[in-house]
Amino acid sequence: MMMMEAVPFQKVKKEMGNYSQYAREENTGNYAKYAAVPDNTVEAPSLVEKPQAPVHTGPFETKAAFVSAIQPLAKQLSQELGIDERVIIAQSAVETGWGSKVKGNSFFGIKAHGGEGIDFTTHEVVNGKRVKIKDTFKAYDSLADSVQGYGTFLQENPRYKPFLSATTLEEQVAALGRSGYATDPNYARTVRSIAKGNTLRELGGYE
Repeated sequence: MMMMEAVPFQKVKKEMGNYSQYAREENTGNYAKYAAVPDNTVEAPSLVEKPQAPVHTGPFETKAAFVSAIQPLAKQLSQELGIDERVIIAQSAVETGWGSKVKGNSFFGIKAHGGEGIDFTTHEVVNGKRVKIKDTFKAYDSLADSVQGYGTFLQENPRYKPFLSATTLEEQVAALGRSGYATDPNYARTVRSIAKGNTLRELGGYE
């Protein structure tokens, strides 16, 4: 019977690659080359880059497109801050007409307060009357950047601490109304109606 030549382990590995099993000849310490079994558990690095989520800028043409784009961003911010994601989406919907009226990617109507930003006309309630004014609002690179900017704005302003501390949607909306985020006395009621309304429920898949 013809005997196979025993080959040292390091030589086998060098010549044949990575293997999970080797037949070891008794009392020799060598590994038989013919018994090497390929190790299929070693994964080759992928040469295909994973696709990234599209970066949205500017206004949306439909409510469905707006909700689809902002929902995952709102969900992520909700996990970070504890705010109900429906409240986040509803606020942006109120500020931008469901994403249809946006300039400088200012999706939450945050004022620049003397800093750099973009000027546009909006409405405020002054002395009980709704008036048209021109003001400067913070501009962002994208929708995602605007959502993160909104989160940072809330955390950096002490007056929103009760809003961030509230645990239920109802409590959060009530705290938002008391915070002075907007001059409209019906702002919280409007946010709540959208957050719990049929449109967001159907487009966002909420129960």
